[in-house]
Amino acid sequence: MADDVSVTTELQGTIVAVFVEVGASVGAGDVLALVESMKMHHELVAPVSGMIDSLALGQGDTVAIGQEFARIAPGVRDVPGTSRTWQISLARVMRSEQ
Repeated sequence: MADDVSVTTELQGTIVAVFVEVGASVGAGDVLALVESMKMHHELVAPVSGMIDSLALGQGDTVAIGQEFARIAPGVRDVPGTSRTWQISLARVMRSEQ
């Protein structure tokens, strides 16, 4: 979506672990996945707090530098008993009113 923040890979390599799924709440700095490059593991971290809106890659995928891994809807947090679509819509309305 338009306001979503893209999380991209900084290195070429292979995704060896994914720690989130679509709809998960994340905080800025949370580790989303590990990429193995040149026999070293590198963390993909969330640049903002929010909810994972989409995942473009998964465990075992080979990635290029700058390839999109995920999109985060900033400011959206998991609220039990509400739909993900409603939460994202509410967060966008709240941001537009600021």
